[in-house]
This record gives sequence, structure tokens and C-alpha cells, in this order.
Amino acid sequence: MDKPTPTVDQVIRDLERLLAMAAGTHAIATDGVRLELKHFTELPPDLENPNPMVYFGTGDPNDPKHYKYAAWTLSNIPSMLSEDGFVIRQLGQQWAVFVFDEWESWVRPRLAHAHGCKPNDIMVEVFGDLRLIRHDIVHNGGTASAKSSGSCRVLRWFDAGHPIAITGEHVADLHSKVPWRELAAGPAAGRASPASP
Repeated sequence: MDKPTPTVDQVIRDLERLLAMAAGTHAIATDGVRLELKHFTELPPDLENPNPMVYFGTGDPNDPKHYKYAAWTLSNIPSMLSEDGFVIRQLGQQWAVFVFDEWESWVRPRLAHAHGCKPNDIMVEVFGDLRLIRHDIVHNGGTASAKSSGSCRVLRWFDAGHPIAITGEHVADLHSKVPWRELAAGPAAGRASPASP
């Protein structure tokens, strides 16, 4: 049995929920990183081993079934967990890749179906820009390039040559720039000005 065609309002509500959940996940995760940084920087020094390894894994490390999948030195943790460190940067990049993938593979086709058009007829600059940022994350080692992130029209967040470090402010900025009325009106309403996919 075929699934019923979603209404435009249903798809837009799904997009709003998706963006809210992704933003909330990013916020909770980055707050957790800050708490972990506080925890590690407040540990009392161990004079016998001033720079121990910190292991990450599953279960109790004393259990033979424990599986260790990462290890960092204690002295490396402050830079890894800092506001501009690897962990928070990776969380932001994961947010961008996830949101774009959900837009492209789930929301955009359903919205097109609801409007009675093809997915390529749904052109939204903010998601086109997110596609360019995602391209640099996936294909340029997380560094902005002039050709991709540097050519964004709406999400002018990163200069070429700089790392892509997405913050909560960027997440909020994307949400504020989603053209909700145009998405509801459909592709015919947006044909007056060209846009990216």
C-alpha cells in the first residue's frame, strides 16, 4: 500500500522538528564537552604520573570484556576540548553534515512531492550554502575553500583556508534564515530570484 502524500504543512513541521532536534543535540553535546573539560582541569595532580593516559572505551576498564577505542594524554585534553578544539569543531561539522543529508535525502523530496514538483525544483539558498560547507567538511578536510564555503551567498561563515568550526551561533543563524514562507508557497513563488539547491 502506498504511503499517503504528506501535506506541505506536515513536511515543514517535520523540518522545524528536525532543525530543533539537531540544534538541541549540538547544544547538549557541546555543553557536555565543556563539563568534561572542567572535570579534567580540576583533577588533583598525580605527582607519580603527572601526565597519565586517559582511556575511552566500553564498560569497566578492569573487566576483560572492556574494549578500549581511544587514548589521550591528560595534557592533551585541554586543547582537544577547548572552544576551538578538535572535539567541538567535529561536533559542529557533524551537525552540518547531518542536517544537509536530512534535507537532501528526506525533507526536500517529500516537500517536492507535496508541492507536486521534482526535488530539483525546490531551491533554497540556505541549504545550498550548507551543501557547500558540507562539501569542504567531507572533501577538504574540514577547511573552508574559496570554491565551496567561500562562495556561500547566505551562510557567509568561513573564509577560505580557515577551519570550519560551527558554533551555536551558526546553528541559530541557519535556523533564522530558513525561508519558511517560501517553502510553504512552493517553487513557483521563488522563481523570481535564482537560488542554490
